Amino acid sequence: VTQGVNATAEASQEGDGSVRYAIWVKDESRVGQAREALAEFQKSPNDPRYEVSQEAAKRRAEAIAENQRRLKNLKAPKLGSSPGSSAGDRPVIIIGVIIACVIAGFATNMGRPRIRISPQGEPMPTTEFTIFDTMKFVSLADQQQSRDPFASIRKGEVWRLLTPALLHGGMVHLAMNMLGLFVLGGAIERSQGRWRISFLLIVTALAGTVVQAVWPLTNGGGPNAIGASGAAYGLLGYIWIRPFYHDDLPLSLPPSALILALMFLLLGIASVVQGIANGAHVGGLVAGMIMGRLVRSSSGGARSRDSGNGGGSR
Repeated sequence: VTQGVNATAEASQEGDGSVRYAIWVKDESRVGQAREALAEFQKSPNDPRYEVSQEAAKRRAEAIAENQRRLKNLKAPKLGSSPGSSAGDRPVIIIGVIIACVIAGFATNMGRPRIRISPQGEPMPTTEFTIFDTMKFVSLADQQQSRDPFASIRKGEVWRLLTPALLHGGMVHLAMNMLGLFVLGGAIERSQGRWRISFLLIVTALAGTVVQAVWPLTNGGGPNAIGASGAAYGLLGYIWIRPFYHDDLPLSLPPSALILALMFLLLGIASVVQGIANGAHVGGLVAGMIMGRLVRSSSGGARSRDSGNGGGSR
């Protein structure tokens, strides 16, 4: 304990009635140090330097207090003084985003806005088309006049950096993305609060939209893609990476879910699965992973690498 070597003693009774102890060291890199220390102890177990019971008790008490502080931060986060800044049981931000996506989906006929035909046979924009054209990354007029995917944004229409994430191309597309946002985003919002999930949604959706716009057209790229899958992949990346560096997120991804998501991503990039916004998925995932590493921990501490609960070395 006083040397910082995380170890446990396991007793077993021998056939002759004697008790044998096995010392399990949890950190593989500390096994050599532990063996040397044990050999020295066995040579002179009564050496005064081993009279450290008081120091060990103090270290254990400090460890217990630290664990209690972390559990308090994770299970009972303090409520913020300003509205919408606290963690809670109801993920209102995620629910609000889902409602906005559903409204945008039905308002644009699920990404297939209808066109009216005038008595003269000319196409006339409908409300559905106007809303869709205003929310997609680049307007139809700008796209026809310029090959620059950022043409509309350069004119000051900066909302287009985020609004494509609210549009979806069908009920299945909408349902899958909303399920991902609700499961992943809801868990983050409940544990880390509304400001954190709002920040993550904005950053990952923006990154996904921008990367998608510059992603090669031959590999599913381009500015015409729509959907919140970039943000969903971003939240997945955040939950995946966060526990490796910070202890403020009591969540972990099931290996099967992570493997499935990454396989789908790779199949899209390899063009095995067609019609996938590969740029949005990659951009959102990478942004979420970066946020998982860099965003400051709300509990103020980093994860200790020496106190894991995994299997040890004998």
